[in-house]
Amino acid sequence: MKFAQPDGSKVLNIVSDSADGQLYLTYQFDWLMPQDTPEEKQKENIEKWTQMSQKAVEGSIKAMRQMVSDGRIKA
Repeated sequence: MKFAQPDGSKVLNIVSDSADGQLYLTYQFDWLMPQDTPEEKQKENIEKWTQMSQKAVEGSIKAMRQMVSDGRIKA
């Protein structure tokens, strides 16, 4: 699944499985920051993106586990 952020940044979620049926969820975050962004703003952005990424991953894992549990996805 691909998600576009309002600022043009992108998030890609990839669900794959192994030969033994394990499910794997891989994330790719492509945050956009202009090269002329002041250093302090860069640090703020990185902190904000880190927190957003962590919440997104945790929420997705919870949702994926629920989908496996209720049969919407087979592990």
